[in-house]
Amino acid sequence: MEGITEILKQFSPTVLSRIGDARLMDRRDTKFIFAKEKLAEVLHSLSGSYDVLEINGCRTLPYETIYFDTPDFYHFRQHHSKRLNRSKIRIRRYLETNNAFLEVKHKNNHARTTKKRVEVEGGRDCIDERSTGFLEKNAPLTYLSLEQKLRVRFFRITLVNKLDPERVTIDIGLNYLHQGMKHHYERLIIAEAKRDSRIRSPFLQVMKKSGIRRFSISKYCLGIMTLHGPIRHNNFKPKIRYIKKLLYAPESHH
Repeated sequence: MEGITEILKQFSPTVLSRIGDARLMDRRDTKFIFAKEKLAEVLHSLSGSYDVLEINGCRTLPYETIYFDTPDFYHFRQHHSKRLNRSKIRIRRYLETNNAFLEVKHKNNHARTTKKRVEVEGGRDCIDERSTGFLEKNAPLTYLSLEQKLRVRFFRITLVNKLDPERVTIDIGLNYLHQGMKHHYERLIIAEAKRDSRIRSPFLQVMKKSGIRRFSISKYCLGIMTLHGPIRHNNFKPKIRYIKKLLYAPESHH
């Protein structure tokens, strides 16, 4: 992480209020994965086009996400069957500021992502009675039977396009936990461009130039397959094979 901290000094800082101004709650997402050995090269290429979010002097910020699903994994199965109009329900905790939000993230049949959220207590890791009205409105089919399925901790670098409405998030060090089980994807980087139109994205150009392919994988689905092994995931097996090849082959492949 030390080397990344030095590279991030090349970026001009931005503040949380600017992120709020361009929250992009209705957006188009494009996701990539690559091995962490490529991260320094990618960041070098982006420093002239993006600012970096800085909080309390920190540019690599700790996050925790707690995912909820029904006992029979309704939301996971929606993803697995490639259903559009699908959702995820989670509590997202921003550990640097101790803020937390209960969120319903929805992808519609036009591949656009919307996110609705309500603030909860910073230490909250369960759904309480005060949240049921929000869930009843935004996740009416499943909220009554939700249970905690997964916890993931990671560090995030958030870049903000200097010119256009776009954010890029780069997630490092995914650490999954559930009921005593855990798995750490130390070398996996998940990067995502979040934008509200088909703008000219410097990030997408860098990905193409670096030979890094678009790769859609939900952190939630990856974690469920990792820690809830017996669950049926045939449609995801090619993606799991690609991740293993990327992370465990003698040389990284893209």
